Amino acid sequence: MAKVWPGYWGIPLKQFPTDPNATGLTKNFLDAMSAMTAAVDKGTFGFKIGTFFPPATSQVMFEDIESVWLGKETSDDMLKKAATTYQQEMAQGLTQPLPKPNS
Repeated sequence: MAKVWPGYWGIPLKQFPTDPNATGLTKNFLDAMSAMTAAVDKGTFGFKIGTFFPPATSQVMFEDIESVWLGKETSDDMLKKAATTYQQEMAQGLTQPLPKPNS
């Protein structure tokens, strides 16, 4: 993947620029970004945890996932902890409203 993708930082735009003569890395990247832009335009999108979760909730999710992978914690336990942390941060006004995708 590293040979054909410059990283996760590509952001779908309303009209993502494409170059039909692009080759290699650039062509693969532009093709993928074009497809993502079309999906976002149709209301189909998702969120990266760090995009909208407040700081403590993100930390629970990023750090505790390794506990799940190592069998030290169940995924249900981790998600309950994240939900509790999120509710606490929401009560403190640290959360953002999430855009609603189209159904």
